[in-house]
Order: sequence, then C-alpha cells, then structure tokens
Amino acid sequence: AETALTAIDDDREELERRVRDLSAVAQLGITVEIIAHELEMLDSEVSRNLERLPPEIRNDRAFGQALAAHQALTEKLRFLSPLQLAGVRIRERITGTRIADYVQEFFGEIFQSNQVEFYASPAFRNIEFTELPSRIFPVFVNLVNNSLYWVGRLDTRRIHLDFVDGKVVVADNGPGVDKDDVGRLFQLFFTRRNAGRGVGLYLARVNLEAGRHSIRYASDDDPHVLEGANFILEIRG
Repeated sequence: AETALTAIDDDREELERRVRDLSAVAQLGITVEIIAHELEMLDSEVSRNLERLPPEIRNDRAFGQALAAHQALTEKLRFLSPLQLAGVRIRERITGTRIADYVQEFFGEIFQSNQVEFYASPAFRNIEFTELPSRIFPVFVNLVNNSLYWVGRLDTRRIHLDFVDGKVVVADNGPGVDKDDVGRLFQLFFTRRNAGRGVGLYLARVNLEAGRHSIRYASDDDPHVLEGANFILEIRG
C-alpha cells in the first residue's frame, strides 16, 4: 500500500510539473500572438504612410534603403517579439477630433474604395481627456476595423463615432453580435471573423482597464447609435 501511495504521489507531481510547463508554453504563445497583432497594425500604418509620400521621394535611393530597412526590422521584430522593451510613456491631452482624424487618416483609402460612410458627431469631437495615445488609438482602430469587416457585404455601409449620455459609442449598421456571443466577445481568442485571431477586443479591454476606462457591448439600457453593433466606452475623466 505504501509503495502504491508513493507511486501515486510521484505521478501527481509529474502531472503537476507538466501542467506548469504547458501553462508556461501557453503564456508564451499568448504573448507572441498579442505582440504579433500589434506589430501588424503598426507595420500596416508605416507602410501605408511610406507609400503616400510623393513620387520624387519614393524614387529616391535613400527611400528605397529606408523601406528595405523597415521591412527587415519588421521581420526581426516578428522573430524576437517576446523580447518586448518598454519605452517612455507620456500621457497627452486627447480629443474626439484627434481620434476621428486619426481613424479617417488610417482607413481613408479603405473608406473611399469601399464606399463606407464614416461619421464622427460634434458631441464625439468635443470630448477631451488625458491618456496615453498608445492606449486609446489602437482601440478605435480595432473597433473600426472589425466594423469594416461586418459591413463589407452591405449595400450601404456606415460606421459612426458618437458621445451619448456620457458614453462613447462606436457603432455600425452591420448584423450586430449574436446574443449568445456577447458574453464571450472580450475573451482571448474568441472570434467569428474568418481568419480572425480573437485578440483585438481582448487587447482593447485590457488596454482600457489599465487606464481605469471600460468597454462593453451595448446592453438594452445603453445608447444605440446604429442598428448593428454598438460598443460602449466609458472614459475616465
């Protein structure tokens, strides 16, 4: 009996060790996935702005070298993504107009080519608060990017930013979120998008919570700006 108990204890310790190892690997995988998601967004923004430079600059040899260096850096960062380094983090005064202009510039060509009506209300443009831009702008980019996907098959495509009853609303006229999915929307790796990662909304929630802000899918008591998906952000200050 004593030998059997010893064997059981040994097996239990081995299983616990395997669980710890699997947990560590899972955390590493999550880290890689999250950083890869953020890196792709930044890479897309840099590439888009490089391509918007005048032809006389893009034809210059120095531009070609800078573009090659950017591409090489992107590949190296993808490879080394777990080695994340923290930089200087400065809180700034952010306005709704600044957010709306940023989104318009980021997605401008996509809005135009896909005939998407992007609108930011005067109430939204008038909001002001102090926060890290890196904590706020990616949230709006991710929400608008999701809306672009869901309104893509419609004849009329609308994405609106508004401020109603003290709440920021990011809305579209797409199909909205199934009631059965609302509770899982912000869970890591949950997605209904084809080829989606299920990382963006999780990151949005975590980023906002770090600044004591919040995000949720609109409930019956929340304002609904459009008939599709409506996300509610409550910004502290």
